[in-house]
Amino acid sequence: MTQTSIYRTEQSRDILLDFYEAIISKWAFPHERADIATRFGKTHAVTAGKRDAPALVLLHGSASNLLGWGGAIPIYARDFRVVAPDVPGEAGRSADVRPSWDNDDYVLWLDGLLEALGIGKAALLGISLGGWIAAKYAAHRKERVSRIALLAPGGISPARTSAVLRTVLYAKQGKKGAEKMKRLVFGGGEILPEVSRFFDLLQRHFAPRFGSPPLLSDAELLGIACPTKMVSGGEDAFFDARKSSTRLKKLLPSAEISIDPEEKHGITDYGGRIFEFLLGDYQAT
Repeated sequence: MTQTSIYRTEQSRDILLDFYEAIISKWAFPHERADIATRFGKTHAVTAGKRDAPALVLLHGSASNLLGWGGAIPIYARDFRVVAPDVPGEAGRSADVRPSWDNDDYVLWLDGLLEALGIGKAALLGISLGGWIAAKYAAHRKERVSRIALLAPGGISPARTSAVLRTVLYAKQGKKGAEKMKRLVFGGGEILPEVSRFFDLLQRHFAPRFGSPPLLSDAELLGIACPTKMVSGGEDAFFDARKSSTRLKKLLPSAEISIDPEEKHGITDYGGRIFEFLLGDYQAT
């Protein structure tokens, strides 16, 4: 793991967290917040739903935080005990420590989080980097994962070099770069004002982690024993959905795969496609 400065100035963290608090203060659904001690420092997490319901962990992508799950949490909390953490080293309220992509740091981080919350087994829903974390955890902790849903996941096919280079370039272009980055992620569609504002603040105040986590090995993907579903966009600028689909289907023939030809990397319309999958054998309440 790496202790690093993930903010551009001393005031940057306060500015981003003020925005964070302004958004989360508008959440009208029942939820709790907690700082949970792990070997990677504190992890801030939101929990919702009944404590005795099956657990569902929501894992956001890089340069993001748990706020992106604000629309999903109240829906999933009807049937799950939802846990939405800020991944360490990203733009949330967790520790400014970046676990390594090259070892089992993220597996150990999630071990500690689940153990602290008294969760023995959980379903995992992850987007982009969060999808990589979910798949890696399922490969290394078979007994602790009931099923995984991966949205535009990293680690299945190589990241597009062009997208990685553009991300680096846009980070140096101020407000103009922020606008280009929004379009790289979401395409030409409508972007919610809060999301647009968050991208602007990231551009000015956050030091992103460039690049992409390494490919999960064949052995790791073959080691995933739980039901798996992947939802990807045919117009994803970061990962080739068809290459991801081909590789995943070869190594996990039972995996369910959905490619929306018009979706970009920032998948937004995913709820109906994965809710029943995540619920699995549990009866809706």
